[in-house]
Amino acid sequence: MELLATNRRDRQRVACAYGAFLNESGTRLTCGLLFVMRRQARAVIVLQCPQTKTRLRVRLPRMLLGAKGHALAKNITLEVVP
Repeated sequence: MELLATNRRDRQRVACAYGAFLNESGTRLTCGLLFVMRRQARAVIVLQCPQTKTRLRVRLPRMLLGAKGHALAKNITLEVVP
């Protein structure tokens, strides 16, 4: 599943998750590839599926926040926030 997160002001992408799937309990989201744009300051973002409009609030790891360049993570597990 492909998931996208955009900012509220000008709808620019701030994060993209590819090959993502939820675990059985729905508390963890595993992403094959996670791409986070530079200078992302918010730890909690809303990822949305463009086809189904499913929305998931997830918490990003600290290592992906505030980077001067774009951040890329492979096979990462994110916590789903209620």
